[in-house]
Amino acid sequence: MILDVSYNTAAPAKPIMATENQVPSWKPNIRLPIMAASSNFTFAHCPSAAGAGVLPSSQPYPEALAAGVNTSIGLDTHSNDYLENIKLAVMQGRARAQLLGSSSPVPLVEPTIWHGLKSATMGGARGLGREDLGRIEPGAKADLCTIDVSGLLVGNGTAPRSPYNNLLYANGLSVRNVMTDGNWQVLDGKFTFGEASQFIARGGAVVRKVWAQLEAEGFFVTMPR
Repeated sequence: MILDVSYNTAAPAKPIMATENQVPSWKPNIRLPIMAASSNFTFAHCPSAAGAGVLPSSQPYPEALAAGVNTSIGLDTHSNDYLENIKLAVMQGRARAQLLGSSSPVPLVEPTIWHGLKSATMGGARGLGREDLGRIEPGAKADLCTIDVSGLLVGNGTAPRSPYNNLLYANGLSVRNVMTDGNWQVLDGKFTFGEASQFIARGGAVVRKVWAQLEAEGFFVTMPR
């Protein structure tokens, strides 16, 4: 789904956020220029939407980048690993651009890890109208994250030549430290405010309750083999 802005060209007072688009007939040549022209519009790309193995490359992330639309990366509950979603955005986006580039009615960008990082940080901050988020500079919030890109299965035991590209081999388990507003939430891979097992158990209980309701409503479908 995507917010229909094709007939509303007036810039609203508040930010507009739209999620992924999975409809082939959404007319990108009409909607993309309008989205790009609005300083209040942000496209929230959710690469794991509907399950990463079901509709893996159907969202117009490369088209939005090429059109200059402010773009962020979001989560759609299927994966709470934000780093994994950044990777999906980049790799699925490159595949989409390479496969559809020659036949698309609009330009596509083959996203790199730099596109993914900008979308995940400055793009979201810009969409919220928050100049104090998504960047490391004087006056910005002390929201920081460190990720090990040299350890086992991710790196080579030493600082890589292109550390940002090594993020494409990392995942959430590679996160070592997290700081929000100057306070450590994760330090050396461990929560500072409680036991991980407690949060996992509480989250699992909530998920089972939600799944039971969805099962009763006939929401789940059989995954094709």
